[in-house]
Amino acid sequence: MAVPNTNTFNMRDVSNTVDPSKSQLTQLITVANAQSTSLWDATYSGSKNSLLNFRNYGSATTMNAYTVAFGSTEAAACSGFSTKTVFQLSSSFNFTSTIYSSSAGLSPATSSWYKFGSDVRSWKASAQTWLGAAPSLCSGGAP
Repeated sequence: MAVPNTNTFNMRDVSNTVDPSKSQLTQLITVANAQSTSLWDATYSGSKNSLLNFRNYGSATTMNAYTVAFGSTEAAACSGFSTKTVFQLSSSFNFTSTIYSSSAGLSPATSSWYKFGSDVRSWKASAQTWLGAAPSLCSGGAP
């Protein structure tokens, strides 16, 4: 869901789009900037310091779905036994961009080890970051 492309939206509209647990403008700006700069509509984003800068926030994004293997350990993810769909703003899955649990991009995917192709890497949801310097290569298991 995006912030409406009008000048009549309110703080609740922004909160519902960015992070429903946040209610202060400064918190919402911080979270929005951390999510992705591409979520801002360049026509209205300005200095990103007022409620009106959120006009049309999140409307121009296309979340792409990727099926990935996951597990609580590197070995479990490499086995390919459990899979789930995660979403990224990127046009091809990568281990540098934030992964989300839904196409709305409102919350990061759960903390876990994720495997895509033959690469595996640990994701920490609370920090919205990948851990380690680079993905590891799975030594075996299903693709």
